[in-house]
Amino acid sequence: MLPESLKMMSKNRPDEIESIRETSKIGLELFVYNIKENSFSSAVFEETGKLQQELNKQVKEFISQQAENQYDEFYYLDTEFLEDKLTALSEMNIVYAYKDFEINVKKLLESTYKIGVKEFYKWESILSFLKSKGIKPSTLKGFEEIDQLRQLNNHIKHCTSQSITPKINNIQEFKDLRYLRHYELTEFFNRINNYPYIFLENLSAEIYKNLYEFDTIRIQSIAEMFALRMDKQSANTFIEELKKFY
Repeated sequence: MLPESLKMMSKNRPDEIESIRETSKIGLELFVYNIKENSFSSAVFEETGKLQQELNKQVKEFISQQAENQYDEFYYLDTEFLEDKLTALSEMNIVYAYKDFEINVKKLLESTYKIGVKEFYKWESILSFLKSKGIKPSTLKGFEEIDQLRQLNNHIKHCTSQSITPKINNIQEFKDLRYLRHYELTEFFNRINNYPYIFLENLSAEIYKNLYEFDTIRIQSIAEMFALRMDKQSANTFIEELKKFY
């Protein structure tokens, strides 16, 4: 029995099939353009800016008090509170950035390959699937930055110790640090912020090649694959059915 998707496709005329194919290609080409809006990051940026202004104001007032020998012993506690809030917001931004990327890459695979993505609960399973399609994720621009974002996200979410792990110390913003601070978290976020989209653009291009580009060598390879599995009668039936879509 044919799956519902194939039943519906078999009812379409060749011009409808072409329209569906071209619409899918355009959707793939515009995928990254359509997901670039990130309101959460904008909200965090606005709130972080307010807190940073307040922190700068308190530092300025403290320097003024010192100059006038009016040091307030509670000043340190006030700034520490603001520092903690800034760090928390910066960590939230990192966690959301990776979650947003994770959602988008799964959406891309689901919409292009028409598969369920529940099995892609681990980054390694996504990499394995892409490799099965002849796509090498590690060669795509942005992969290194995505991997750093993933590692930092995991550290923030799962590390029980406040100390930075050796893996995080390998990231340029966190070298020689013992603890995460909002200064370096913000610097890291600003550096990698656009790389999820860069990676997805490159990944979309590779998926496009995989789904829609067929040179002579690839066609011959596909023909040989089916020849090794089909007898002559089945192959002739397949050829006739394929012709109906063109």
